[in-house]
This record gives sequence, structure tokens and C-alpha cells, in this order.
Amino acid sequence: FGFDDLEDEDIKAAAKRIKSLAGTSQNLTLDTVTTASIKLLWQQPNVKALFNETSKLYLNGPCAHFFDSLDRISSPNYDPTDNDILMRRQPTVGVNEQIILKPELDGVRFRTVDVGGQRNERKKWIHQFENFSAIVYVISLSAFDEPLFEYETVNSLHDAIDLFRDTINNDSHWFNNSSLFLVFNKKDLFQRKIVHKSLLSCFADSYDEENYFEQLTTDEQKVSENIEFIKQQFLNQMEDQTKQ
Repeated sequence: FGFDDLEDEDIKAAAKRIKSLAGTSQNLTLDTVTTASIKLLWQQPNVKALFNETSKLYLNGPCAHFFDSLDRISSPNYDPTDNDILMRRQPTVGVNEQIILKPELDGVRFRTVDVGGQRNERKKWIHQFENFSAIVYVISLSAFDEPLFEYETVNSLHDAIDLFRDTINNDSHWFNNSSLFLVFNKKDLFQRKIVHKSLLSCFADSYDEENYFEQLTTDEQKVSENIEFIKQQFLNQMEDQTKQ
């Protein structure tokens, strides 16, 4: 896909204008010309088709949220909504610690530690598990067709399962007395994908596409059944099935 695939001269001009911005400051202002160019490109079916290949292009799924909201976010009076803030992707780097005070609970202090999920961050955080009351393991549901940012040949969800298995079994001495919470996020992105694309490419050896996709008649069924399937893939990794 390139400029020659765009038939209209205005669309070509818009594409060239946006491409010329590559490498410029991240604090680029969305002026009227830039906004109009992005909107014009986002309206093109072949651009959206290319965008949907996120697993190959490393495009951020939440980008669609901002492209759909260009009029609002380009306004001089733009005030980010809670959803805008949640949609802004910022990888966790290193170990981030925060103390949360709860006056209504007689001043109880909750110590939270957020650790980086990238492979090069993991060796920094395993020791953080010691003496913690609870471990929250967060998994991106939408990662089933996405590669790791660091290793494009490794499926991101497979990597999350492998890390969960190694952490919960091999490194369990760090958190023998900790409760475990398995949390699935990015359900909204998963919902958009799973109604059009099954999990077969991710779980070729264990996924029954006929039962989990082809025979399901509603989008709600596809979402719920496939979330349950992913959940079970994680739970199957636990050698100690009594762990709570």
C-alpha cells in the first residue's frame, strides 16, 4: 500500500502531508490542515483495512478512538475525558511504587507496586513480590493477534501465558502467602476483533474454531466464550490448583 493506491489527488496530498510530519516533535499541534488531512485519510476504506492489520504494523489499537474523535481533540478548548486518558498508551518502565491512604479505613495504607511488562523489565521486579498481600496479574485480551514489541516472532498472549506459568510455579516462593488476582483488560478492543477473527491463529493446537466461533450466532456469545477459553489457558498453567 502506497501513494499510488490512492486514486484521489486530494487524498494523496493529505497522505504526503501527514507523512512529512514523521520524526517531528511529539508535541505537534493539531491545526486545521493537519486535522482535515487525518480525517480524510481515516475515511478511506483501504486505510482502515490497513490499520486493522495491527498485529503486523504495531499500530496502537486505541488510536482508532482518537481518530474517531478528531473534531473534539483538535479543539483549542480540548479537555481530555477519562476515556481519553485510559486510551493513552504509556508502557511501564522500571518499578513504580505508590502509597494509597484510606482515611475511612482508620488510615490504612495500601502499598502498590506497578512493574514493567516488557521482557527487559522483568528481571527488575520478581523480588518485589515478597511479603505482598496480593498479586494482580493483568492480561491484554486484545493481544491474541499481536506480536511482542521487542520480538515480532513471539505472540504477545503466548508470552503472557508463559510468563504467568513461570511466575506462578517457578517463582512462587516469593509470594507463598499472597492472593492472586487474574485480571483481563482491553475487553473493548477484544470485542471488536473477536467478532471478525477467531483465536485459531493464537491457539492452533487447542482451539476448536467450530465450537468457539463458527457455530456461535451472536457477538455476545463469541466474546464471552472466547474470554472463558483464554481464562482457562492461564488457569491450566497452575501446578497448585489450590492457590487462591
